[in-house]
Amino acid sequence: MHPDRDPGDADPRLPHHGFDPGPRALDRRLTDCTKPEIIGFVSSNSLSLAAALAEEARFSTLWRRCVNNAPSPAADAVYAHLCRLLGGSDRHYHNLEHIRECLRYFDEVAPLLRDPDAVEVALWFHDAEYTPGDATNERRSAELFIRLSGGAAPAFRRRVCGLIFATRHASVARTGDRRFIEDIDLIGFG
Repeated sequence: MHPDRDPGDADPRLPHHGFDPGPRALDRRLTDCTKPEIIGFVSSNSLSLAAALAEEARFSTLWRRCVNNAPSPAADAVYAHLCRLLGGSDRHYHNLEHIRECLRYFDEVAPLLRDPDAVEVALWFHDAEYTPGDATNERRSAELFIRLSGGAAPAFRRRVCGLIFATRHASVARTGDRRFIEDIDLIGFG
């Protein structure tokens, strides 16, 4: 077994060794995101500009550390795209405030995690694609991550996708990191 791989990390429906997403063009909306849009989003969602800049810096540092190699898009574009998806007016729970809450709890348990970077990236993406009642939300969120993370190591991409799938809460968590992400995702329910 590969030393980077936990047997519970892979989902059989996701790509494995040597996966190449092919020459897919990134969603044009990704490259159209601008700083004024982020600032507009911030002002309409009661987050201070300082907090928004700190949040963006946190995401950018994480993305650069884990993913930011060609052909992955720049961290600021990915962050803006996630803000747009999670900030939709149709989002009532699966929104950016939920991600922020997840990250607060993540910060408390990060030292206990086997791969805190994979868990944090999975938290950012786990509700990125969301339609109420749609059983494919996590799959579509994992596909978005795969599409944007071509510069990351294949083992890291598999771990993140496995963690995104864990937020379906469809089975018993098999690894410590999966148990943590499931608990973090549900913590807002009390």
